[in-house]
Amino acid sequence: MTCTCPTCGQVVAEVDFRIDAGAGIVIGGGKVVDLPRREMQVLEFLWVRQGRTVTKQQIFDAVYRDEDVDWNVIESHMSKMRKKVAPLGVVIKSERFKGYQLLLGGGHGK
Repeated sequence: MTCTCPTCGQVVAEVDFRIDAGAGIVIGGGKVVDLPRREMQVLEFLWVRQGRTVTKQQIFDAVYRDEDVDWNVIESHMSKMRKKVAPLGVVIKSERFKGYQLLLGGGHGK
């Protein structure tokens, strides 16, 4: 089965992985997933720091800056995003009391 990118119409390669923040889509493993704006911002933050552990506070500061929002919203974003990006071969690993880490290619973690 082939998959086409909803923004450009090109066939998505099985090994391709891309984030198109403007369109709000993530492409990987021959699949395309839509993400809401805030989840996309969180994913981009993790993507730039791929393989490194980042704290919940770092993510919150980058995404919400000076907004008056409960910082536990990050956990909600992570829970929703994990389910959406898992079919793309993306794992968001939790490290208790440390933070989160983005892994490509089905790395293990929760």
